[in-house]
Amino acid sequence: DDAAALLDTLVAKAPSAAAHVARLRFGWRARGAAAGRAAFALARRQPAHSPWPVYAAAAQLEYMLGEERAAAAETGRRVYALALAKAEASAQAKGGSVPAGLVLSYASYLRASADLPNLRELLERGLLLLPAAEAAQLWPIYAQVEAQFGTAASQAELAKRRAAA
Repeated sequence: DDAAALLDTLVAKAPSAAAHVARLRFGWRARGAAAGRAAFALARRQPAHSPWPVYAAAAQLEYMLGEERAAAAETGRRVYALALAKAEASAQAKGGSVPAGLVLSYASYLRASADLPNLRELLERGLLLLPAAEAAQLWPIYAQVEAQFGTAASQAELAKRRAAA
């Protein structure tokens, strides 16, 4: 309980993404799913201090520590989708772009959870959302996905698109 009190004090006095992630991890590991989810809910109520890495940590903890794997994977996917939607709205409001790290982290998550349809959809979306220089990071991932799971036609189409980009 001393650790919980210390983390609560840290989040209250110096809120930051790192503090929220530490609190999330502690909640999940020491007190279980309900405490981890409550910590995420608290972080979401402080949007200035809960950028996408907080959402990524919540999604990954849900997936790795959730009791039922398929449900936990879906919950984690929804958390990432929420982070991406918030990032898109923020980028539109401020005239910026979605963080490439978010798209890359989300893609890694979808790949680890074997969610191929949503991974392909995210990669397509990421190619549209990110500036060309940052989107370039997605092409090798997409090519590898198609090489492993796609058809010869899908690989050829992707290679053609990549060359044109």
